Formats: sequence, C-alpha cells, structure tokens
Amino acid sequence: MSSAATPPSSRMSSLARVARNAPGYRQLTETLLPKIRGNETLVDLLTRLAGEGGRLGGTSHPLVTAKGVDTAGADRWPIVVVTVDDPDGDHVPSQEEVARVVAEVSELQARLRCFRAVFLVRGEVLSVVRRAGHAVELLPSPEDLVDEAQYRTHRARRVVSMTDHYRAWLVLDIPISSRPRLAPSQRELLEALPAYLADQHDLHDLPEMPGITDAGGTGRPG
Repeated sequence: MSSAATPPSSRMSSLARVARNAPGYRQLTETLLPKIRGNETLVDLLTRLAGEGGRLGGTSHPLVTAKGVDTAGADRWPIVVVTVDDPDGDHVPSQEEVARVVAEVSELQARLRCFRAVFLVRGEVLSVVRRAGHAVELLPSPEDLVDEAQYRTHRARRVVSMTDHYRAWLVLDIPISSRPRLAPSQRELLEALPAYLADQHDLHDLPEMPGITDAGGTGRPG
C-alpha cells in the first residue's frame, strides 16, 4: 500500500529544523552570514555592475524582486524589511496569519509600485512566503537557543544585519499574536513612498524610476 507524499511545506520545515540543530548554526547566522553578505565579490557583483546601489534610483540587490509587478527597472525600487513573528509573546504564527500579512504587502506592492519586500519569519511559515515569491530570511525557533534573552538578542541582530545588508528604507514589525496585519501607520509609510521618490527625483536629477517617476507613475498622481 502506497502512502501519500510528504507535503513540500513539511519537508521545508523538517529541513529548517535540521539546519537549526546543526553544529555551527549560530556561528553561521550571527558571524559568517553577515561576512558573506558584506563580500562585494560574492554578493554585490551584480549590484556594482548594474548601477550605484547606494544612490537613490540606483540598482540595489537585483535578485530581490517585486513579485507580480511587471515593471522594467523595479530592481531600483527601495527595499522594505517585514518581520512576521511574536518577539514579545509565545505565540507561534500560523500559516494563515502569515499568509494574510504577505497578501496585504503584495497588494500594496502591486498598487504602489515603489518598493520590494524582504520577510523575516520562523521556519514553520517559510513556505508561505516562498510560495508568494518574496525574498525571505529564516529565524530560529526560540527553543533552539539557550533562553529568551539570547533569542531576543539574536533576533535584534538579525534585523539590524538585514537593514544594513539590504540598505532597507523601512522595517515593518508585525506583532502577529496581537495584530496579524499592517497597522494604519505602517500602510501610511508605504503609501508616502511614491510621492517622496518623485520629489527626490526632481530635486536631484536622479535616474528615472519606472512605475514611479515616469508619466503615469504612482509618484505622479493625476
């Protein structure tokens, strides 16, 4: 008698648990990963070839895509880091809760056409973000570290590291247990981006940002 195949999400979660329990996992995520990210030869070669990643309107991290938004030049849109976990509680985010946040961010990305999202999640919901096509990084489970204080320190360093590596414009923390959605103030931050980018383009004679600063772009209302 044949048995049903293991779902991809279960295989991904199992692989994530194995990786977190592997010797040297913490050294990899806290020490080696930031060093690899900072290696221009390995990571930033595409960025340096394609444009000026540190300049507004320049290419930055071309491999972080705006999924579902078919616009040439989207690799020059600002990057936003979105954390979806529960650092101040013990709630394990469900796939449904994370999917709701991912869908909301995706809708804003498609409508505003001015940012790319990178998510930070725990292994149990990694497949949800991957299926939506967004860039994603993985948090360990709190049980994999010595205590809560160590986990919180690890998480904080990861967020700082991602902000630095991706040159993120915004970090949106979603406290999933109390509010599995963006707060109105967070939506307002994202909605303020198109007009700001258009203003900066005009003031500093920056390269055109397709979908934002060109005619009919989201930074040119009416």
